[in-house]
Amino acid sequence: MAFWNAPIDEEDHAYLACKAALKMIDGISELNQKNVELAAKNKQQNAHMIDVGIGINTGECVVGNMGSETRFDYTALGDTVNIASRLEGQSKPYGVPIVIGENTANLVKERLAFFEIDLIRVIGKNEPIHIYALAGADGLTESDDFIAFKALNASMLSSYRLQDWQSALDALVLIDTLNQKLALPLDDYLFIYQTRIEEFKINSPGQHWDGVYSAVTK
Repeated sequence: MAFWNAPIDEEDHAYLACKAALKMIDGISELNQKNVELAAKNKQQNAHMIDVGIGINTGECVVGNMGSETRFDYTALGDTVNIASRLEGQSKPYGVPIVIGENTANLVKERLAFFEIDLIRVIGKNEPIHIYALAGADGLTESDDFIAFKALNASMLSSYRLQDWQSALDALVLIDTLNQKLALPLDDYLFIYQTRIEEFKINSPGQHWDGVYSAVTK
């Protein structure tokens, strides 16, 4: 775990956390490429590949030396930290390396590229939260293809929550086509919504459905 804005105030903490996460993913990609090259050099069939998920959340928490006289650590505790952990847990099912919370998204929206992936109720919390995938750093936000993708994705989610299943499915097809240019990790994300929608077409969630998905894993 890493945290910003303590013990010294850091005004740009959300942005710095996101940039650190993006750099971590880039570093892992470079390491995996080196492992592939090393495996080929040693005539090994399989290279040792590393995969990680990252969750980022922004909010108030308790920070300081925690523990006992014999064992303590300078760390952060609280609801904000717990939700960050839950966000990290959602990176695997949605197939995106970095999941950020709504507070973080609002603080970096002018500089970093992200898109909403769901409205979920995480384990241990009753209040649903919007979650987002962090897609890239400065520059991608101004890409015409990413702007078009983000609009399509928002349209898909709106149709999905309004139970307009066919419009949502049509948007998923367009998203998949557009992603051939962007090369975002969307396979699992698109599969989740295709599967849910096909199920809902058979078993309707009902007119009072709030569009919230209740996570079953941490």
